[in-house]
Amino acid sequence: DTNGLELVFNIKNHAANSKILIFSSHDPRIYAEKLAAIGCNGYISKSCTTEEILSMVRSVLAGYNCFPSNSQWSK
Repeated sequence: DTNGLELVFNIKNHAANSKILIFSSHDPRIYAEKLAAIGCNGYISKSCTTEEILSMVRSVLAGYNCFPSNSQWSK
């Protein structure tokens, strides 16, 4: 068994250029900062609209990091 944080860490260790966008119902205030620190590219809440999800996916694919705790997306 591997949790999400371990999985992101393992993926980034084996494929550093991978884009990882987490889709979760967990509180982003708990996980977003930890995920960003280990190389995750974004965090999407399951409460987001379809348009928000598509926008974040496109942004991550374009090289941006998308986390709800950020006031803006960063590249």
